[in-house]
Amino acid sequence: MTDKNGDDDKNIDLPNLRSKFVNLGFVTAYELKVSKVALETLFVQREIESARKEYVKLRATIKEAEEKLEKAAEQIAAERSSSPPRLAKFMVALLAPESSAQAQLGDYEEMFAKNVARIGVKKARQYYWLQVSASLRPLAWAWIKRMSFVTLVVDYVRSKLGL
Repeated sequence: MTDKNGDDDKNIDLPNLRSKFVNLGFVTAYELKVSKVALETLFVQREIESARKEYVKLRATIKEAEEKLEKAAEQIAAERSSSPPRLAKFMVALLAPESSAQAQLGDYEEMFAKNVARIGVKKARQYYWLQVSASLRPLAWAWIKRMSFVTLVVDYVRSKLGL
């Protein structure tokens, strides 16, 4: 205890002091363990908070990736649905001579792509069919002439061979 003048009490109880030091060792060990647990808890809390932040970032990244994937799927679906009619392509490929069929189909597909951008898929399909149907009559006539010539040649060969 201190007096009014600030001098410490000269009577110190030695056994009391020893018991304080003995208890101090126990208290210090306990406090160290508590401090260690508290620090570990703080570390775990920081790790959890860091993991939460990472989770939020990952969720945002996943959401962005899903949106991009959906847009890409929509574009692919739009491209597939905006292709020229298959039957019309088949008819041109069947009737046109091999040398000009690919060029003709390429021209039609270019026009179809421009028409899709300009007037839409439905109208572009109708216009494609119009183009193909306009070219079918001359193609069919040329095919008939080719087939007739082949038939004439086969008949001529048969007549000469006596078959």
